[in-house]
Amino acid sequence: MQYTLTPGHYDVDRYGWELESEEERCIACIDSFANDDATDTRLAQAWANQLLGKQLDWTRTANCCGSGHHYTAED
Repeated sequence: MQYTLTPGHYDVDRYGWELESEEERCIACIDSFANDDATDTRLAQAWANQLLGKQLDWTRTANCCGSGHHYTAED
């Protein structure tokens, strides 16, 4: 199963992270954890791992058309 963790606006005025899978469009959303991008990314990945109950290895991937990035992992 492939999972995607994407930073960005998940509601009109909410910025944070959205977790998706191949089977489910949106598993969960959560507000950003920190103002520092590296710390925010590390904490978001830990949150996703805890939510999924798995220790996944997340890889940064560019979105199509160069519109930002997301992280993917497979189990």
